[in-house]
Amino acid sequence: MLVVGIRGPPSQTAQPPQPRPSNSSQVGAPTNDQIEQIRQQILAQPQALSQLRTQQPDLAATINNAPVFRETFLTARRAQEAAARAEEARLAALDSDVNEENQAEIYKRIQQQNIDAEYEQVMETNPEFFASVTMLYIPIEVNGTSIKAFVDSGAQATIMSPDCAEKCGITRLIDHRFAGIARGVGTAKILGRVHRANIKIGDAELPCAFTVMEGKDVDMLLGLDMLKRYRACIDLQRNVLRFEGGVEVGFLGEAELPRNNFQEKMEEEPTVQGPGGLAIGARSGAPKAGAGASSSSASGSGFQGAGRTLGSAPAPVGTSSAIASPPARPTAPTPSHAAPEFPQADIDALMRIGATREQAVQALRATGGNAEYAASMLFDM
Repeated sequence: MLVVGIRGPPSQTAQPPQPRPSNSSQVGAPTNDQIEQIRQQILAQPQALSQLRTQQPDLAATINNAPVFRETFLTARRAQEAAARAEEARLAALDSDVNEENQAEIYKRIQQQNIDAEYEQVMETNPEFFASVTMLYIPIEVNGTSIKAFVDSGAQATIMSPDCAEKCGITRLIDHRFAGIARGVGTAKILGRVHRANIKIGDAELPCAFTVMEGKDVDMLLGLDMLKRYRACIDLQRNVLRFEGGVEVGFLGEAELPRNNFQEKMEEEPTVQGPGGLAIGARSGAPKAGAGASSSSASGSGFQGAGRTLGSAPAPVGTSSAIASPPARPTAPTPSHAAPEFPQADIDALMRIGATREQAVQALRATGGNAEYAASMLFDM
């Protein structure tokens, strides 16, 4: 796969500034044959094409039109070279005027390069670190009404929302003498307390007391009081919540979660600029789809892959790139009218361990096509 002007890992210690040769003197303009070779390589790799659509949608839109692709390719490359020259001029100005302010800027730049190199290394070796986490929900029944309860061992008390209490028909049981204001990270209004209500978990009915409180985006939250009372065990290896006496219930899968859940919040999370201008989630650290690096970013990074500069000839056999990438995965032969995004064999293997086809594809996307990491993610869900 290819990369737009990606830099190699910087030294882990600050070094005195060295003269920087011009990028334009290192890499000549790509020939039409080289650009066509790049286009054919991208077309032959569904994963590379998907990555290009995310990071450089303008270029990906022309992938099936060789002349337009060539012009878009050259325009993007010229913009990158101009940005690289401007950045080199700025860095040269910093090096030529050694003062306290410029030294601080140089140190900050080296520090950020080290961080970017670590981020890229983790993306290569441990992409599962950036996968979103599915929160723990279980199906329960309250007064014959099915709801999805959020299991939170970090919450002191079990809580139900006013809407859920009305849906379950137990508002008549609320003792309003226990009304008040809950204070913590913000405030929330407490409507009262239900002293006893039977909830059905699995095949067992368990008496439960809980607080009815506004300000929660879940119907019901099973807190530590409920979990300790019935000696519950959160078994993440088997993906079940187990109670004393052998009662257990499986955690809901991602597709079964209610609307106001962690996954939707992660999709709406703010982004920050990552290596090469790549937009990444401010909380998860994961690259955000549809928000790839601009082709004219200062560092020139963009479509990431095996560490070649966009437009350069393929590296000879036996040479190593600045940032190593895993070997290309073989793609199972399929009819041209139904080419899958990932090898069908990998999807079938993940479906054999209990995942749906959609879950298998999502796991492969989250791990960059690595079937082993994807299987590990699915086992943990």
